[in-house]
Amino acid sequence: MSIIISGKISEPYLPQTILGELATGTRMLYRAKNEWRQAVISRDFGSKVELTIANPKGRNYRIKKAKDSQIFSIKNILVLMPDYPRLLSGPLAKYDNRW
Repeated sequence: MSIIISGKISEPYLPQTILGELATGTRMLYRAKNEWRQAVISRDFGSKVELTIANPKGRNYRIKKAKDSQIFSIKNILVLMPDYPRLLSGPLAKYDNRW
């Protein structure tokens, strides 16, 4: 299976690790409702991990995910697998149009 990000098809991927094995501060891509966003592991809660998600409007929000959530690597970029496989395609979030 391949992931489509910004209209480009990536190479096939295989699960690399699980969320609970990564260190606090690890950055990755997270699939929001309609786009890919940047996420950072911020805390470890026993059976869950808290992620801080960057919002394009300048704020951050937090979510908790199970430690056994699968992480994939696409050309050295970590990607948290979305809950629904149909959400694999979509644009990256635009944080600042000036750059």
